[in-house]
Amino acid sequence: MIIQEFYFDNDKFLTIVHENMDDNLKNRNINDSVDIGEHIISFNEYYADEFNLDNINHDCSIEGFS
Repeated sequence: MIIQEFYFDNDKFLTIVHENMDDNLKNRNINDSVDIGEHIISFNEYYADEFNLDNINHDCSIEGFS
């Protein structure tokens, strides 16, 4: 599966988990950031064999797009 994480000044504010992604994406790893004034917006995308949503601190969880 592909995990996408979005950060505002090193504080993660959004995680998107794409389940059932093809195994040919196992080497996928994208890191990018942009400076906005005195702040930094960062994006991290990577492949994971497993991901447990219970292991992250979150205020809201939405399932869908199956």
